[in-house]
Amino acid sequence: MRRYAWLALVVALIATAKIMFSGTGLPQPGARDQTPPAKPNADARLVLPAKQLDLGVIPHDAPTPKTFEVKNAGFDPLQIDDVKTNCGCTVADIQPRTIPPGGTGTLTITVDPARLVGFDVDKTVNIVSNGAKRRDTVTVVGKIDPEFIVDPPLLDLGNIHRGAKKEAQIVMRQAGGELVELKNVKLIGERPGSTLAWNKTPDDVSSSARPQYVIKLTLTPPANQPAGPYVVMLDLETTCKRLHRLRYNITAQIQLQ
Repeated sequence: MRRYAWLALVVALIATAKIMFSGTGLPQPGARDQTPPAKPNADARLVLPAKQLDLGVIPHDAPTPKTFEVKNAGFDPLQIDDVKTNCGCTVADIQPRTIPPGGTGTLTITVDPARLVGFDVDKTVNIVSNGAKRRDTVTVVGKIDPEFIVDPPLLDLGNIHRGAKKEAQIVMRQAGGELVELKNVKLIGERPGSTLAWNKTPDDVSSSARPQYVIKLTLTPPANQPAGPYVVMLDLETTCKRLHRLRYNITAQIQLQ
């Protein structure tokens, strides 16, 4: 009888211990932790393919959309609230407007060459969302397939002393299928001492079907011109359907005698 009494006491102690462990929430031997893992970043996060997106060469005769993949690298749905650009010649959008965690969307950028002055694209796209940064900015660059070429594209005459004469030459060439004639060239603003002349090149250099034009400029900064940057702007008037007028900058650095 005494042996059975001890056995009953041991069984009662074990049962009591189980009740105590389960009541205090302490883990049972061999039990698995059922608590879900914490999210390292409980937020949406927009990931763009690059800080600068290159559109490549864009046809000059029609708007051409370019697409890029974007991603939600967060743990919450990404809501796109607004997509804006800094120029009316460029339109951007992201679809879908709600991107699930780990999902992707499409950023579409369209440049309208008819509303762009010149041949270079350098614009900014601002994206507003519920992402971690709230506002993301990406730069968009590209080139318009030119109807004509101005060579050199940029002209820097370097250092010029006040009162000294410096000559520059610019050539306008045909580039696309459209025949573009140069109608007039003029200086923008008053530049005392500066002269400008232009003409078609001789037939032995360019054919009548593909004419070239040579623009010659002589700069003579006045003796009282302050030292520092010196900019001369030319206005090129053409028969180009898209680009009737082109502003061309010539830069120099005025030096003291």
